[in-house]
Amino acid sequence: MQQSLRHLINLYERTGGTFEAYKWDDWMLGELHVAALASVHLNTKGQMYKGSHLLLVRFDIHDKIDEITVFFEDQRSFERLLGP
Repeated sequence: MQQSLRHLINLYERTGGTFEAYKWDDWMLGELHVAALASVHLNTKGQMYKGSHLLLVRFDIHDKIDEITVFFEDQRSFERLLGP
């Protein structure tokens, strides 16, 4: 969980606070997983990024986050802006 928080703080700082999941398009719930589809906007270095991200969150048997995986609509475009 601490790694997730550090990642979000880093993302917020690198984008000057412009990272915004402005629309949560859909959710799917499973026994140990939650999948969420989000439309994302951010600005950095004078450039703008818009794209869809699929977040897959896995929970352990104690309902604590075990892993978060993010799939990008256009990963190259996202990485050009922020790096890998």
